[in-house]
Amino acid sequence: MIREESSDAFVQGPHAQTFQDGPGEAEAYGFVGWVTSAVACAVFFVWAYLPDQVLESVGITYYPSKYWALAVPAYVCVFVVFLYMAYESLNQMAVPSRDSLNTFTDRHALPSLHRHTSKDVIPEVHDIPIAAVNKLLFSSHGQSSGKFVG
Repeated sequence: MIREESSDAFVQGPHAQTFQDGPGEAEAYGFVGWVTSAVACAVFFVWAYLPDQVLESVGITYYPSKYWALAVPAYVCVFVVFLYMAYESLNQMAVPSRDSLNTFTDRHALPSLHRHTSKDVIPEVHDIPIAAVNKLLFSSHGQSSGKFVG
């Protein structure tokens, strides 16, 4: 006699799932959205590429001007570029200015303890003092020493 095992025998333990019949609500909405977007894309391309005479011979007489076939995608592209620039601008406005005292240090700063034993050892992580950064970046006539002080 052949022993029959339960179909749910592999689904055991703390991570067991219960399987329901058919797709769930999220899958159904996803499929409907996918089909709707595919149909809308096909209708858009038919409207944009077919001449007006072909559409009128089929019986379609009420449709937007062909101007909008180029205008809407162009407006969307410009709007996306605007959103990117607006996002970057808002981030730049949130950053303190270069001469603000908030850019020098804060309560989380790690000061240098000058415990460099030799040149072969990697130094510990610390914040570089603002004077050393200014000396490196803004030295006279663009000549910097090439190394950090601190």
